[in-house]
Amino acid sequence: MRYFFLLFLLHPFISSAQVHYAGSLDSSFGANGAAIIANITANALVVTTDDKLLVAGADSKGVIVTRYNKDGNIDPIFCVNGTDHIGNVPGYTGCYATCILLQPDGKMVIGGAATDTTQNVYTTTHSNYLTMRLMPNGTLDTSFNKTGLVITDVYRLQDHIIALALQPDGKIITCGVSVDPIYGSSALTILIRYNGDGSLDTTFGNMGKLNAYPGSGATYPTGNAMFLQPDGNIVVGGTEQDEADFYVLLMRFNTNGTFDVSFGSRGVVKERLAYWSDGDYPCYSGVNAMQLLPDGKILAVGSTYGVDTSLDFALVKYNADGTRDTTFGNDGIIKTNIGDGDIASCIAIEPDGKIVVAGRAEKPENMQAIARYNPDGTPDGTFGKGGEVIKLIGTQNTMNSIQIQSSGKIVLAGNMQTSSGNECGLLVRYQYDENTEGSINTPGLFDFNIYPNPTPNGMFTISTQTYKGVANIQIIDMLGRKAWTGVNDFGTNAKMPVNIGAYAAGVYDVKIMAGTDVQVVKVVRE
Repeated sequence: MRYFFLLFLLHPFISSAQVHYAGSLDSSFGANGAAIIANITANALVVTTDDKLLVAGADSKGVIVTRYNKDGNIDPIFCVNGTDHIGNVPGYTGCYATCILLQPDGKMVIGGAATDTTQNVYTTTHSNYLTMRLMPNGTLDTSFNKTGLVITDVYRLQDHIIALALQPDGKIITCGVSVDPIYGSSALTILIRYNGDGSLDTTFGNMGKLNAYPGSGATYPTGNAMFLQPDGNIVVGGTEQDEADFYVLLMRFNTNGTFDVSFGSRGVVKERLAYWSDGDYPCYSGVNAMQLLPDGKILAVGSTYGVDTSLDFALVKYNADGTRDTTFGNDGIIKTNIGDGDIASCIAIEPDGKIVVAGRAEKPENMQAIARYNPDGTPDGTFGKGGEVIKLIGTQNTMNSIQIQSSGKIVLAGNMQTSSGNECGLLVRYQYDENTEGSINTPGLFDFNIYPNPTPNGMFTISTQTYKGVANIQIIDMLGRKAWTGVNDFGTNAKMPVNIGAYAAGVYDVKIMAGTDVQVVKVVRE
């Protein structure tokens, strides 16, 4: 268990600095800006009215919910030492949570899937929609379907909930996907509405269920996001695959589940945002998250191809009727190349209207990727480096959910891997503006990463995507003694291998002097 805590030390900082920059890790949160949750997946995040953080996901025993205080430390008064081990539903295995919402009364609604081993004509296993409601203390709410949970068999395929919405009257809408395992990506988007007591609302769709099929020859519509408008209409965003082509897909439904024909083309917006560089073939476009703006317009985020075959962050702004808002970006579209293979998975709007989008950059390694934009879609140059932040904690970072606390600080939840290959949940918090509150560590001008960290054999790599010059490196032990020195031209060699295998186990400072910038990174020699 020791290395889970030591992993918090891997981020660069300068101990004498007193200013927090927008886009820097908030060192007052968790340990140096991060909280690592051992041996779970963190799939969803919600902020309570008192700024505590609820994280929903799964461990090897099923559904799990963990609560943190607003400073990133575990909340010991919640369930057992801050964690609600809900586990698997009797008769099912592999239960997991994908989304969470808070009711005004403090109850938690969780959506996900319950998998069993019942054989059918499609596959040896299938999963069903799983909806749970918990009391504020984490116990199952027995006023919901008498057991606190509902399992709904949609098509006896591989079904799972992706998004939740709560109506003012207490009814719960789930949006999910039913996947045909024989045809791989073949999918249906299914909405289900439950009454407040957990029973199906038979006034919605077909006896409580709605096959959100957009028509027009659609084959594989996949809903990835959902929200309710103030008038009760339901907006679903996702991706539609027609053969080899992927399209942005938005659908809007009336409160009874019929298409709202005043939106797009008879309730549907379908478009592709990019083509291959020769202009002859369509490329991938898709929506992973959405945000309803105060003026009724819609921001949809996901990914599309840029000038080549590399995925970029994509933002599209739509008017309330489904037409593109051409005053935003380039004809309503913004593409941002952060790394290589950029996938935007979540979005939040700050109180001043700035737009924060987060996800991952797949290359050179899955890393946290965050971009902030002004309300008009221009990059916010005060955030990170030119409006962008790339960060790596451990290895293989994937960010799934974003929330803004009342302070304006940005909290992300996702997953990472340790150097030993263990998957862990990850919470990180970033500053939203520059401030001088307290003794705060700041990143250097350039973003150097060290991996693996901890290093079991003393061998690790220093890399950077932003610095292209010569840097002097010093390895300093905890007594302040120089244990190793070296020089590397990061313009020629973006990765510098280091071997301190001959030195004793412990924590070392890696001092990186790049031009006038100095960074110090903690590395653990196991």
